[in-house]
Amino acid sequence: FSFAPACCLCPELRTKSGLPVCRYALGGAARSHQTSSLPLKYSDLLLGNEHCGAPFYFYYNPHRYPDFIRGVVSSFSGEGARRKREDVFIASGGCDRCSASLDTRLEDALKHSGSYLDCFVLEYVCPDELGGGGKLGRELQDAIRHAQTFVEQGKVRYLAASTHSHEVGRSLALANDFDALMLRYNMSHRKAAESLSLPVAKERGTPVIAFTTTRWNRLQQESPAGMTPPTTSDCLKFALQHEAIEMVLHSARDEDELDDSLLPLFDSMKKKHWVSDEEHMRWATYGSDEKGWNIEDDFDE
Repeated sequence: FSFAPACCLCPELRTKSGLPVCRYALGGAARSHQTSSLPLKYSDLLLGNEHCGAPFYFYYNPHRYPDFIRGVVSSFSGEGARRKREDVFIASGGCDRCSASLDTRLEDALKHSGSYLDCFVLEYVCPDELGGGGKLGRELQDAIRHAQTFVEQGKVRYLAASTHSHEVGRSLALANDFDALMLRYNMSHRKAAESLSLPVAKERGTPVIAFTTTRWNRLQQESPAGMTPPTTSDCLKFALQHEAIEMVLHSARDEDELDDSLLPLFDSMKKKHWVSDEEHMRWATYGSDEKGWNIEDDFDE
C-alpha cells in the first residue's frame, strides 16, 4: 500500500458547518475516569493549531461517561463556549439491531448532542451477522435500513459501522451502505486488515476510522525480543500511515496522555509522511508475531 501524507485534516467527514474534522478523534474511556476538562482541552488544542480540523468526539452509551459528556457539551454550549454546535462532530451508536433499541440509543445521544447527531454507528458487527457468501444477514440489513431513516429524518448526518473482524469489514465495505467504517488496526492487528478490509474500503472510497491503535495500551508496555516499545503517538502515526486510514480513535485517559498523543501529530505535519520507511518497518516488525500478541483475541483472521 502507499503511505499517506502527514495531514491532520479529514475532508471525508465534516461538521454541519462544513469544517473537515481532525484525524485524531477523542473517545470516551469506559475503564478510566475522564474529567470534563479533557474534551475542552482537546477542543482548545485544535483551536490553537492551524490546519488541524474540528473536534471529533465518540462515545458508546452516554450514561457510562457523565463527566466526559459534560465536557463535550460544554465545548459548544453554555457560558464561555468557544465553538458552535455546528462546528463540532459527535458520533455515537449502539450494538443492538432491533428498531426499538436503535431508537432508544439515538434518543439518548440526542439528549447531549442537540437536534442532530453527526454520525450513528452500528457497533461491533460480528461474523455471525453475515449470510451466505459473505453477504450481510437479514437482521443486519433491517438494522441498516432502520438507521438510514435517521438520516432521512435529519436526525443523523452520517451512518457508520464498526467491527473487529476484517472478513466482516470487507463485507461492510462491499455493501456500500455506510459513510465510514470503524476497523481494528494496529502494529499487532495488521495482516488481516491489510489483506481483507482496508483494500476494499480504499477502492470503494469509504473512509476508515482505526480503533484499538494501541492494542488497549499493551503495545507501549510490552517488548518482544527486547525491542524498545513505541509511544502512544508512535502507535497512532503507524495507523495513520496506511492510505486507507482517514482517522484514529483514541481514548486518552487524562490531559497528559492527550498531550503525549496529539502534540507529536502536530509536529509530524512538518514532514512528508507520518513515519519514515525505517520507522514503519521497525514497528511492523515489533508487532509481527500476531499469534503471540493476540493469543486470547477473536477475529484475527
